[in-house]
Amino acid sequence: GRMPASVATILEEGFECINNEFNTLSGHVRMPIQQVIQCFTQHYVHSNSANEWNAYQQYFTANKAQELQRLPDGSDVAGTPSEKMSRCYKLFCKKYPDTYKQILATYKDTMVLVNADKTVAQHQQLF
Repeated sequence: GRMPASVATILEEGFECINNEFNTLSGHVRMPIQQVIQCFTQHYVHSNSANEWNAYQQYFTANKAQELQRLPDGSDVAGTPSEKMSRCYKLFCKKYPDTYKQILATYKDTMVLVNADKTVAQHQQLF
């Protein structure tokens, strides 16, 4: 149903306070507010498997040789690169069943911090 105006007003005031806190924190850590929000979201918003898969793809790319060692025959296993990555992801999750989400979130946070000082042109080159 439709949200009462009183509730909308309370939410808007709350969102403004949250935004102010993000701005303050952004200044303290000298990071753009979007990166601060991204870090917050990764830590406090329930992630879904698509986000974890995306994070693993980045992790895999950075640690390809190590991750391919998870496969029984290393990098010689038959299959397309995406099939190999998918198998590695399943084995990664199996090896770290209680912590794989945190490992991937920490990896993403680290990459955000490592890339924080890059210029827009440098970020565009990463794509």
